[in-house]
Amino acid sequence: MMGKTMNTGLKTKKGKTVEAERIATKLASMSRTQLKGSLRSLKARFRMDFTDDFLDSLSKDKLRHILLAALLNGR
Repeated sequence: MMGKTMNTGLKTKKGKTVEAERIATKLASMSRTQLKGSLRSLKARFRMDFTDDFLDSLSKDKLRHILLAALLNGR
């Protein structure tokens, strides 16, 4: 995922997210390096300026949570 924008295929139907579980499953299979790379390369509507020290201090679960929130917010 490093250096590429993640294509999540997120779709909504009647205001409900129908593919959030698929995205979460994809994130669950990613390594720490992939999660950090995806966070760094994500084209978000808001600025995400995380230092390497901060990202290194987070658990993989927290990295996944931040990435999932950013992906869902961008839709």
